[in-house]
Amino acid sequence: MLTSLRSGSNTLEIEKGRWRKIDKDQRFCLQCDTKRVEDEKHMVVECERYVNERGLLFDQISALSEGTWNLRQMVPHNQFILLMAGTSDKYDKKISSAFQSFLVKCFKMRKTD
Repeated sequence: MLTSLRSGSNTLEIEKGRWRKIDKDQRFCLQCDTKRVEDEKHMVVECERYVNERGLLFDQISALSEGTWNLRQMVPHNQFILLMAGTSDKYDKKISSAFQSFLVKCFKMRKTD
């Protein structure tokens, strides 16, 4: 899942719209009512559909990192960068695994529509 987000080979509207030749600014998220373009950042740290799962992920990351990484205190841009790029510290593998589980949950939720 993470690789598909990093490479742009995913099923987000930003990608699907490209395939259908829809203007980039019209590739709205169908998972929430914000009328925002559904790109990777929107899906991972902004979309209202995943707010509960995201909250659990952020709490899990704080616990896994013994409080070192408190994503609730970060702005969305920095949350996204940390999740996508990793922490490059002793917590990196555990955080990456938790993030991967979050992505699996979110993509499963998308299939239930």
